[in-house]
Amino acid sequence: MRTFLLLLTAALLISSCGQTKQVTVILRMMPEQEKYFKERILPPFEKKNKCKVNVEAFDSPLSVDTMITARKGTVALVKMPFEATRRNAETGLYAPLDSLVTAKQVAELQEKYFLMPLAASHDKLYYLPRKFETRILVYLKSKVADARRGWGEHREA
Repeated sequence: MRTFLLLLTAALLISSCGQTKQVTVILRMMPEQEKYFKERILPPFEKKNKCKVNVEAFDSPLSVDTMITARKGTVALVKMPFEATRRNAETGLYAPLDSLVTAKQVAELQEKYFLMPLAASHDKLYYLPRKFETRILVYLKSKVADARRGWGEHREA
């Protein structure tokens, strides 16, 4: 399934590249990941598809809309934190997946990837969820008892 998602993402980027010969990818990665992406992934992709991919990083998910607007239709892909996806999809700046790929491809995603409903806004899919994390907190009864005993003296803090 991961291969399918990577192929679909590449297809979206390639189709954008074929139309404009220059596209922008907006993302935020750790420095070493971004370096690897720029040095190892992009050059062969650009050579094979005869296009230039500009990579731009964002500081805040709230700044992405402004970045997209300023680039006047050259943004092909945005790697967005999950918590900002719904709000950003509702701005109208993002194309739903069914406008970029066939209905059959969207159906295959929904059938195989159970997290796809998380990528929906108003019954349209806008994103490919990359991961989903479940935070788990474990309480030890002895440590909770210690915290309760010390609560009075640390209450103000």
